Amino acid sequence: MRLRRQLLLVSLLGLSLPWAGCQYIREMEDALRQGQSIALLASAQAVANRISNEPALLEELQQPAAQVYAIDQIYAHPFPAPAILDGYDDEWRHREFDGLAWENSIFSFHLQAASHDKDLYLFARVDDANIVYYNPGFESPTQSDHLVLRMHDTEGNAQDFVINTSAPGMINAHAATLDYNDYGERITRYVREHRIKGVWQEREQGYQLELQLPLTMTHGYLSVAAVNHSTVSDATTAGAWLGTIKRTDNPKPLVKQNAVLADALNVFAGQDLRLRITGRNQWLIAEAGRLQSPTKLPVEENGLLAWLMRNLFTRTDLPPLDTPQFTGRLDAPEIQQALNGDNARTWYQYGVHNLGRAVVPVVRQTRIIGTVVVEQTSASILSLTNNAFQRLMFYTLLATLVAGAGLVAYATWLSLRIRRLSEAADTAMREDGKLENQFPVSKAQDEIGDLNRSYAQLLARLQEYTDYLRTLSNKLSHELRTPLAVVRSSLDNLDNEKLDAQAKVFATRAQEGSQRLSAILNAISSASRVEESIRTTEMEPVPLEKVIHELTLAYRDIAQQHVVSDIPANESFVIHGSADLIVQMIDKLFDNACDFCPPEGKIVFSLRKLKDQVVLTVSNDGPLLPQKMQSQLFDSLVSIRESKDKHNDNKIHLGLGLHIVRLIVEVHHARVSARNRADNSGVEFEVIFPPAISYTL
Repeated sequence: MRLRRQLLLVSLLGLSLPWAGCQYIREMEDALRQGQSIALLASAQAVANRISNEPALLEELQQPAAQVYAIDQIYAHPFPAPAILDGYDDEWRHREFDGLAWENSIFSFHLQAASHDKDLYLFARVDDANIVYYNPGFESPTQSDHLVLRMHDTEGNAQDFVINTSAPGMINAHAATLDYNDYGERITRYVREHRIKGVWQEREQGYQLELQLPLTMTHGYLSVAAVNHSTVSDATTAGAWLGTIKRTDNPKPLVKQNAVLADALNVFAGQDLRLRITGRNQWLIAEAGRLQSPTKLPVEENGLLAWLMRNLFTRTDLPPLDTPQFTGRLDAPEIQQALNGDNARTWYQYGVHNLGRAVVPVVRQTRIIGTVVVEQTSASILSLTNNAFQRLMFYTLLATLVAGAGLVAYATWLSLRIRRLSEAADTAMREDGKLENQFPVSKAQDEIGDLNRSYAQLLARLQEYTDYLRTLSNKLSHELRTPLAVVRSSLDNLDNEKLDAQAKVFATRAQEGSQRLSAILNAISSASRVEESIRTTEMEPVPLEKVIHELTLAYRDIAQQHVVSDIPANESFVIHGSADLIVQMIDKLFDNACDFCPPEGKIVFSLRKLKDQVVLTVSNDGPLLPQKMQSQLFDSLVSIRESKDKHNDNKIHLGLGLHIVRLIVEVHHARVSARNRADNSGVEFEVIFPPAISYTL
């Protein structure tokens, strides 16, 4: 993988910044929630302390309606406006509170209660297939289908009121009073009660009626029952009661919200803050403050950030908020915990927001008589975290993009420097093994600059060693020539002496060895002279096609092989060089071809152009070159011949011919290579000269 891609991947670590920021905001949001819970708990504790320290408030909270067991109690929900008594449920149908319901095999009874100002409203619905209306001829109002309202009178005794009608329309209300007849027997008299008003409506499944009566009339106690009077003689169903009481039960305390306690709560109520008081039986008896509806709280509906906010910072695993408006009771675990004496805090789901709730018990002496409940939504927290999250995402993404772009640019710059160094190292040594003189040296003071300078120093030392090796043969030939002359002169003098046969044999061998050694030194000296002459040669235009043509004519006369020239007609191959050196180079290539090409083989000289370059090829049908030696043939003292050449046994080959070819090629800024033919039918030597110049002889 390229360095730039590696650093690009590393730059992706910058994305951890938004993640870390989100974690920080989450921690901050949790801390704000914790602080909000503590604040709610402190508010609830302040309200509870005030109630505990004010006897008037304690007395209101200790009313039986808030302390007795909650079963069969009627809860009068607060009505915002007086109901219109028409016998229909228009005002009740759209309320969120539920009522009480009972049923048996004959009929069912559903009751709802509400209060407004000083009046109590009741709405009763009875499913009864056989309605028995009151007949004025009946001895008692109870001989028809009717409702029984049982309350306390001014002395605290139970007082029944019978509600019936002779036909759909206005109801009849009678108070049941105990009296004695003329015989001194105890009887019940029914006296018309005008404080109770209502309308009776018949419906398909039965009847329904809507009642209004003063709250003071109940003296804090009210129970209601529907009595079904059947005309069929059936002891099990005739006169059956359904409701909050039986025939002989005492009325239960009527539960309604307490205005005195509500006024006390109003002192602590604030915007988007709701306070409630529940009794020992968990009835909601006071409330102050209002929460904004979940549908009216500010919510970011669209956008990626809004989606992230809802999924990252709004808890959705919370239980939904309970609604005491349905039943009038707060039956939640935290209420039970507070009634057991412990403060409680919890969170609920409130639309797309969360709602915090704190509950504190109200204690009188050592007895818990109720709880204070304080609630508030997390809209303010969400607003703070939303703003913080937007700023965080903007700054972190901007920082990530800047850091990523910087890393990519830095990686590109590093990659470019390393690529340049790699290309310089690749071209430092040519294919023929010669070092280039131009190696760029960096001035950068970093690791790449140090590496560049190390490469340059290494190549310089290698160049010095190569130059030493190239001059070594010349130095050796110069140093060995004088001792060799002494040896040869001694051998010549020894040859004139009278020697026995065995000594003459040894003298002859020594003479032959000295001759071969002299030939070697002459060849080395010849190569050195060629190198020296190359340096002083003047360049001129050379028509290469004419040189090849004339040389091939001469080669045909002396060579045993068939010499062929392949030169395109009417095409000029003029190079800038030395004609003498070119001829010497071609002679070396021809001699090499003659040494290896069989007598019946063919030696071909060809010229062609490769783009603007001139290509000279000398090929022969000789044996194939070893693959590993093809790049070393032009080095000094390198030869693939055997020690004794098969064709010229007395001829010494030191591998200097092709070395001289390379020297001549280099002075012409050309390139030479040797390879086997594509069809492996022989070998070919190729010299590529620089672009030809236009020249007319």
